[in-house]
Amino acid sequence: TVGQMQVAMPHFNLSAGKMSKLGEGETIPVGNVSFGQKYVKLQKIGTGLKLTDEVVQFVALNLLSLYLQDVGVHMNNALDTLAVDTLINGDQSDNSEAAPVVGVATANTLVYRDLMQVLIRMNRLGRSPQAMLSDETMFMDIYNLDEFKAIGMREPLDTKLNGVTPMPKSLNFLIHGAMPDTNQVMFIDTTSALIKLNAQALSVETDRIAERQMQGTYITQTTGFASMFRDARVILDKSLAFSGNGFPSWMDVSAFENSLFRN
Repeated sequence: TVGQMQVAMPHFNLSAGKMSKLGEGETIPVGNVSFGQKYVKLQKIGTGLKLTDEVVQFVALNLLSLYLQDVGVHMNNALDTLAVDTLINGDQSDNSEAAPVVGVATANTLVYRDLMQVLIRMNRLGRSPQAMLSDETMFMDIYNLDEFKAIGMREPLDTKLNGVTPMPKSLNFLIHGAMPDTNQVMFIDTTSALIKLNAQALSVETDRIAERQMQGTYITQTTGFASMFRDARVILDKSLAFSGNGFPSWMDVSAFENSLFRN
């Protein structure tokens, strides 16, 4: 819950915090941590219904009750769309918080290894994907990969490999029309990708226009979504080749692991 339409959120900048090899009596070098802030704008969404006294009196159906049920469905759909838009484009107008987009080994050809590559990289970065998100076309392409169709039908191997880097045992696969490209699927760590900011909870108000013998009901909510950690969601694009569209430099965990100690 927040108290205003524009929210300032902190983000931390870690620098010079690497470990150092120390000699006896040597001064321990000091790193530094700074923080900045970003602004996230919220917005009001809502709808309303006006009914004449004649409708209320002579129509057997309780139109207001049916309408409010339908509004709940549309309100949730609207919030889902806002959430997906933030997952894709981030919460800044310059797209500086947009999700990273990576390609596949061979453009326009999706194989199981392409999915594993994203899952492994996210896990090495400390993110645990629990969900995938795409439109219907990409969902069917992935669902029909041989590796998923053959689950439970393979013969066990004599030698079993226990991957130390954890891989998810299962993923929730969500479908939403706000995913703009039939070639894209997003991997999401649902614990770290988004935070929902509520400035005004769901409000239902009524009024009466006596001169027209009408009564109105209005539903509004002021809310929005903010990106928490940019690397908590990654978009895999089947139409792009990984050779030209790999992971961004800030997701290069191998370079980070090999530079933990100062010289």
